[in-house]
Amino acid sequence: MFTYGQTVVLRTGIVNDGSFPGKAVGELLAAVGDVGRVTRIATLGRRTLVYGVHFAGHGYTVGCHASELELSAAPRAA
Repeated sequence: MFTYGQTVVLRTGIVNDGSFPGKAVGELLAAVGDVGRVTRIATLGRRTLVYGVHFAGHGYTVGCHASELELSAAPRAA
């Protein structure tokens, strides 16, 4: 489980499943090893947490599952 402001690293690439506007379906949104910060936490259905991770290098936020993320050694945002 992650919290707001934590720095995380992608364990797997994230491709557009059709829910990300302005990008083609199947287009890579963020790659393995990309670093971002948790800016949102939402529930999908009743059981699945989705973390909004802002990737400054890309300039946008992507929804990620916990299994796709790991905590970074970088310090937490103030």
